[in-house]
Amino acid sequence: MIENSIRILEICSMLVCIHLLYGKKPRKIIDIPIMIIADMLTLNLIETFQINNLFAAIVNVEILVYCIYEFRGSLRELFSNTVLYIVIVSAMQVFGAFIFSFINTSQVVKVLGCGTFVLVISVGLLPMLHLHKVSLYLQRRNITLYSALLVSIFFTYSLIVRVKKTGMAQLDWFLLLSIGVLWICFLAYKWQINQSEVENERKMFQVYRESSETYGNEIEKIRSKQHDYKNMINAVLSQHYTCKTMEELVGEQKKYCDILLEDARKQDVIDIGNKAVSAFIFTKKKVAQVHGINILYRGKIKFEDESAYFIMKQMEILGNLLDNATEATEQRNCEKRIIVRAVEDDRRYGFEVMNPIEEDEVIDFSKIMQRGYSSKGNNRGYGLSNVKEICEEIDCELSVTLKKYENQKWICFRVIHR
Repeated sequence: MIENSIRILEICSMLVCIHLLYGKKPRKIIDIPIMIIADMLTLNLIETFQINNLFAAIVNVEILVYCIYEFRGSLRELFSNTVLYIVIVSAMQVFGAFIFSFINTSQVVKVLGCGTFVLVISVGLLPMLHLHKVSLYLQRRNITLYSALLVSIFFTYSLIVRVKKTGMAQLDWFLLLSIGVLWICFLAYKWQINQSEVENERKMFQVYRESSETYGNEIEKIRSKQHDYKNMINAVLSQHYTCKTMEELVGEQKKYCDILLEDARKQDVIDIGNKAVSAFIFTKKKVAQVHGINILYRGKIKFEDESAYFIMKQMEILGNLLDNATEATEQRNCEKRIIVRAVEDDRRYGFEVMNPIEEDEVIDFSKIMQRGYSSKGNNRGYGLSNVKEICEEIDCELSVTLKKYENQKWICFRVIHR
C-alpha cells in the first residue's frame, strides 16, 4: 500500500511537470486517472514477475505516448519537454532525498516524505517558474538537444569503460549501452537537421534586415515626392489660366487629378506596426497588384515578442496566407481584394488575413490544413499546413472561420499570440 502511494505521488509529479512545460490543461479530466492506473499496472507487473528494474523506465515511454495523445505538438516540442521533465523531476527527487536524509526515521517514511515533498513543490513552486516559456526558449536555442547529446555521450562512454574494466557485460548493461548508442545516433541526426534549420534562419534574418532597409527606402521616396506633389497641386490650380470654358477646365483638372491619384496609389506605404513586416506586406501588395488584386490593411499589429526570430516566423505565416489568398482570389469570381487586419482577443494580440469567396462555395474545414490537400489541383496545398506547423512551433493559435463582411462571404484566417 505504501509503495503504491509512493508511485502515485511520483507519477502525479511527472504529469504536473509535463502540463506546466506544455502550458496546457488536460483536454479531459479522465485522462489523468487513466494514465496513473496504466503506470501503476506496469510497475506492479514488473514487481510481481520480478523483472529487472531497468524495465521500470517503460513508464517514461507511457508518458511519451500520453504527451503525443494529449498535446499533439511538434517532434521538437515533444523531445524537449520529455528531456526537461525527466531532468526537473529527477532534480527535485535528489533534492528531496538529500533533505530527508538528515531526518532520523525509517526508510519507508523518508521515501514517502520525499515523494510528498516533490509533489508539493511541483504544484506550489513550479507554476511560478513559467516552465512553458523556459521550454520555448530552449527549443528556439536548441539547448536541450545539445545538452542531451553531451549527457548521452558521457553516459555511454562510462558504460563502455565499466565493461572494459570488469571484463563482463551483464544484460542490463548491454541494454543500456544499446539504448545509449541508438540515442546518440538519433540526437546526431536531429543535430544535423537543426544545423540546416540554423542556416535557413540565417537566410531569413538576412531577409528581415533587407525588408527593414526596403521600408526605409520607400519612406524616403515618399518624402522626396512631397515637394513634387506641391508643385503638381499648384499646376492644377493654375489651369484656369489656359482653359477658355468651365467645361474645359473641369475636364483638364479631372484628367490631371486622375494621374496624381494613380501615382499616389502606387506610392502607398504600409505601416502595420513593424518595419520589416510592413515592408514584407508592401512587396506582397505589389505582387498582388500585378494580378489585379488589392491588399488592404486595417490597424497596427502588436507583437508580444519583437525578437528577430519571432518576427521572421510571423512573416513566414503572413507570406503563406497572402500567397494562398492571392491565388484563391485570382481564380474565384468575386471581388479582387484581400484584407490584413490587426485583432485583439482577450488581451491577446494577432492578425487576420481575409479574402472573399463565392456565396455557394463549400469549405471542408476538416481537411483544409492537411498537407497536400488542395482544391486547386495536384502537388498543391502545402502553404496552410506550413502555417499550422509554424503556429505550433511559436505557440500561436490558428483558427479558420467564415464570416459576413460588407455584404460578402469571406474566409478568415486568424493568428493569435498565446
